[in-house]
Amino acid sequence: MVNTKLELRNLKRFEAPLENEISQLYFNYVGHHLSAVSCTFLQNLELIIFMEGTRSPLENFLETQGDAILARRMRDAINQIIKGKLYQTIERGFSLSSARVAFLEPTSSEKLSLIVTFNPFEQSGEAHQN
Repeated sequence: MVNTKLELRNLKRFEAPLENEISQLYFNYVGHHLSAVSCTFLQNLELIIFMEGTRSPLENFLETQGDAILARRMRDAINQIIKGKLYQTIERGFSLSSARVAFLEPTSSEKLSLIVTFNPFEQSGEAHQN
């Protein structure tokens, strides 16, 4: 049986460093600074990630030029790429395997929320991304 309270206490110390790493990751891949990032481990060992200020200058430009559809496609593509990069970052950073990274709906052009479900019984590298 897994000692959830002990594991949660140990994981809580990773929240702030993970927030910093996500901010840097987003800037490195999108070229845009987020206004806020929050990572919170829950009692059931799930990780909730909130990112604010995700709208890029290029998306703003497309919107102001009347191409909202292309701006939305761009946002969807960025979200998928960031989701994959977050999965890789979390896999590298924890001895637990992340079994699933999924969007919490609704996503918007300004905010992105994800949930990471960990499987403490798998070895790193055996988990898969959904």
